[in-house]
Amino acid sequence: MAPGYVLKPSDVALRAAVTVGSMLGGLGAWVAVASAAEGFQIHGGCAGGGLAALIMLSIALLGVGWLGLIALIMVGGITFIWFKYNLGAALLLAANVAVVVTIGLLGPGLPGRAGEVTMILVLAVPPVLVIGALFWAWVARTPRLGDRIVVVVVVTVVLSPVAVLFGAGLSRDVVMAYTAPEPAPVVTTTCASATG
Repeated sequence: MAPGYVLKPSDVALRAAVTVGSMLGGLGAWVAVASAAEGFQIHGGCAGGGLAALIMLSIALLGVGWLGLIALIMVGGITFIWFKYNLGAALLLAANVAVVVTIGLLGPGLPGRAGEVTMILVLAVPPVLVIGALFWAWVARTPRLGDRIVVVVVVTVVLSPVAVLFGAGLSRDVVMAYTAPEPAPVVTTTCASATG
């Protein structure tokens, strides 16, 4: 970063848009994980209840850790990008790709949740736009034509599986939204209480 640098209005607008879009995408990842966790159940029976609870806790900690890692990378990227460090764009690109992968992999765990699906779909748009903006800026600022072609090819190869996963995940979410919810099961307890 050059001492005393001044951001042009266009730079400020781009950085503000990338910042807000990344934060909305991060919120979308949180909603996707929370929605998926809502429908995730493990029934351990009478003897395996403790084990089921331990598995659920481990999965919850993994989810929170993954989201925390995304948030950490995103905050670092936002901080660096405002001070014109190239590392900021790379971190934000990685964070938003992770958000898109999370939204593609996870979604509503229960059918008939149109509200949750709508929220996920709306929050899935900003990270895609951020990835597109950062990719365009990367290509535009690459001086040589040959280097630009290499950048386009590499990014296309890397992001193609992500795009397929993302599209399949959103399609699954829409199908889940219009699937009639199953009736709540009647829970019966057959475990005999221990008596001394």
